[in-house]
Amino acid sequence: VASTTIAQYVLPRLLAEFARQHQDVRLELESANTQRVVEAVANGEAPIGLIEGPAHKQELAVERWLEDELMLVVPIDHEWAGKEITLSALASAKLLVRERGSGTREVIEQALKRAGAPIHRMQIAMELGSTEALLACVEAGLGIGFASRFALERQRALGTLAIVKVKGLRAAREFSVVHPRGPKTNGVATAFAAHL
Repeated sequence: VASTTIAQYVLPRLLAEFARQHQDVRLELESANTQRVVEAVANGEAPIGLIEGPAHKQELAVERWLEDELMLVVPIDHEWAGKEITLSALASAKLLVRERGSGTREVIEQALKRAGAPIHRMQIAMELGSTEALLACVEAGLGIGFASRFALERQRALGTLAIVKVKGLRAAREFSVVHPRGPKTNGVATAFAAHL
C-alpha cells in the first residue's frame, strides 16, 4: 500500500522493473493517504507501506527512502510564474490544499509554521482529495497550491504550470518505507523493499 503521490508518480516505473525481474509474482497496489497507509500496515492489512509524511505509530519501523520537495505552482500565465514571492504575498493568495490526513498537507503545514506563517493565516480556497485534482484546479485558475516535484513532470512538459519560489519557505520531506517492527520475512514484500 502506498500514499497517493508515491503510487501515482514514483512507483509505476519501479513496479514495472520488479515485475520484469519476478514474473511469477502477482503485484497488488492500493493507493491511500499517508494516515490510511500507516493504519493498513499497523493492522496487518499490508506487509509494507510507502508514505510521504510522518508515521505516528511506535509499533512500525520507518526507513527513509527518497527525498521530495513540495513546490508552489501557479498557472503558466500567472503574474508570479517563475518568480520569488514573500510569505505575506502567499498569505494574500487563494490557496488550494490537500485534505487532512494527507502527507503533503502535513508537510506544508509544518513548513509554514516553521516559517512563521501558520496555515490558519492562509486563505484556503479549497481542500482536494488528490494531487491530480489540485493540479487541475490550479490549471483552471481556481487558486495556487503545493505539489510534489515528482507530480509536476507532465504539467511542466505541457507548459500549463509554473513554479514559484517562496522566500524563507522550504517544504522538503522524506518518502519512507514502513513495516512492522521485528524480524523481516523472506517474502515478496521484503524483496520489493530491497528493490526500492
